[in-house]
Amino acid sequence: MQPENTSAINTGSSLHELAEHRLLGRLGRNRDDAGAYPRRAAEVIYHRALEFDDQFEVRLGVERVGGTSVTFSWQILRGDECCIEGRHTVVHLGDDGRPRRWPEYLRAGLVPGVPQPT
Repeated sequence: MQPENTSAINTGSSLHELAEHRLLGRLGRNRDDAGAYPRRAAEVIYHRALEFDDQFEVRLGVERVGGTSVTFSWQILRGDECCIEGRHTVVHLGDDGRPRRWPEYLRAGLVPGVPQPT
């Protein structure tokens, strides 16, 4: 995956969110019928700096699936070296802004411990 801008390299946050969006898209998420999925919590650990022209890979996994939330874990690797790792929890919200159970068609594809293609 190539970053779209330098701020993505500095924070790593845009990269894991792109991987998450790709995964949910492959599972059939449709913005119009699936509702909002804001981040409730995030944790990032920086091990090594990435440079703008570095080649790197984003690995995304599902750590935990709850009724209304999913926790993703992820790594950004340059070769075999983990440069950035973290996790974030996403909560599904209904139109009223309150937590709502994730749609079953998305939950079925979110299996904890199984590496997800990005």
